[in-house]
Order: sequence, then structure tokens, then C-alpha cells
Amino acid sequence: MRNAVSLAMASSILFLGCGYIESESQDDVATSKQEERPEMVDQSSENHAEEAPDSPSYPFLGQPVSYETLPLNDVKLDEIETKHLVWDMEESFTAFWSIYATSQPPDINFEQEMVIGIFWGAKASGGYDLVVEHVGLEQEEVYIYYQKRHPNPERDYISMIVYPAALFVIPVEQSKVNFFDRNVIRRD
Repeated sequence: MRNAVSLAMASSILFLGCGYIESESQDDVATSKQEERPEMVDQSSENHAEEAPDSPSYPFLGQPVSYETLPLNDVKLDEIETKHLVWDMEESFTAFWSIYATSQPPDINFEQEMVIGIFWGAKASGGYDLVVEHVGLEQEEVYIYYQKRHPNPERDYISMIVYPAALFVIPVEQSKVNFFDRNVIRRD
């Protein structure tokens, strides 16, 4: 488990006034679609599902921070690659929203808030889900813990392409953001 935490810590990102940044990936593949979009740096990592206890097996870092979930029903999730995104500037978030959403962007005060996006990409059944477990702040660093939930092999799920994602606003401005994910087999 110590290696999993080290791996998760290695996928943290640092930004100060950069607009938005994606997380790094060893499978970084440039596509012609990507050239049309604002410049991005990818930092995502894909792991295999493991059975995990219901409670986290790692300690949460940082004092809990409240966050507001943004609706994803107008966002074209099928066009967004697997990645972590962080926006601390209105211009970059508005550019992203104009490319991937069909509605007006939500009102965000980027002088006091930033937007976090976690996109897991296309999955083959309704059994996949992404759940934010904890958002914490400690010494000007944000810690985001989330679960990648995989289908329970003993259950049947609807066969359809799904795009697990989370998009939320935190009341923090320009901080280092660290992402920690864990793979969990659904128990429901």
C-alpha cells in the first residue's frame, strides 16, 4: 500500500497562475483533436482495479475543504481524455467550457476559487463510477482523494459507454494540487 501512496504522490501537480493543467501520463499520445484545444499537460495514470476496504487505507491529508459540484449534463464527456484538470483563471476555464459544454459557463470567482476536474474516460458499462472522498487543504496545498469504482463481477450492469467524471469548485486560490486515487470494486 505504501507504493500506491508513493505512486499517487508522484502524480501530483504544481501550478501557479497557469490557467489549467492536466496531470501527466506515461501513455501520453498526441492526437489531431488535441491540437484544436488549448495547450494541456497530461498527468493521469491508469491502474488495475483492486479489492479495497470500504474505508480508506491511507490517511487523508489536509483540513477538510467544502466544495461545490458543478453539473456535468451539458459537458461533452465523450470528447475529454482521461486526466486531472485544474483551473485558476477565468479565461482558461471559459475556453475549456466553450469547447466541451453546450451551455454558458457557471459563475466562478477565480480571485477566491478554483475549479477541479477529474475525468476517467470511456468505460464499457454502467458499473463504473468516480467518487470524491476528501478535499483537504494544508499549508497552501490541496489534497484531493477519489475512488475509481469498478463493476462488481457478481452483478450485471447495463451495457453502455459511460464517462465517469467529477467537476467541482473549491474556495482556494492558486495552490499546489495533489491527486490521490484508489481503485475499488463496487460492493453494491
